Amino acid sequence: IRLTKSLHEDFPSNVEFKNNLAISYLKLGSMYENKVKDQTVALNHYQASETLLLELTTSFPQYSAFLENLEWVQNRLDQLR
Repeated sequence: IRLTKSLHEDFPSNVEFKNNLAISYLKLGSMYENKVKDQTVALNHYQASETLLLELTTSFPQYSAFLENLEWVQNRLDQLR
């Protein structure tokens, strides 16, 4: 996650780096939710993913994968809140 976050910080307009960071946060959230059983940390990671995915879906509405991931994250957030 550190490398992905660093790449995104150095190149914030790079779509691939932003998407990779969003996916990393999504997967970390899932791990904390399902394996570690820490909903607070899971929520934080899901929220970080949601922020990035909102940016991606706004900028690139034609990419359905961004929207699908956003909907998944928002569903998890709704269920955990």
